[in-house]
Amino acid sequence: MNSKNIGWQIKTARERAKLSQGALAKMAGIAQSTLSYIEKGEKSPTIDTVKAICEGLKISVLDLFVIGENKETPKQLKNNPTLKKIDLIQSMDKEFADFKDYIVNKYGQ
Repeated sequence: MNSKNIGWQIKTARERAKLSQGALAKMAGIAQSTLSYIEKGEKSPTIDTVKAICEGLKISVLDLFVIGENKETPKQLKNNPTLKKIDLIQSMDKEFADFKDYIVNKYGQ
């Protein structure tokens, strides 16, 4: 995905969340000018910046990409059965990783 596409996705999600650039930038811990450049496709965000923006929007990174292609609001997307299945798989992956870390820490590799 190029920087113009990701910028458009972020802008669409921000507008649907009814947030100003300044408000979202503050929540994401980035400068408002940085968010503006990202939204215009003039700057490519890092993965960490995308995650921070998604946290500010209170959506997952996956939601960010689906929102841009979908007319549903983030709240409506949360009820999407496909996304619910993906969220379940992601949570199971995290639980498995946590369990693996527990075993490794307790018993060694």
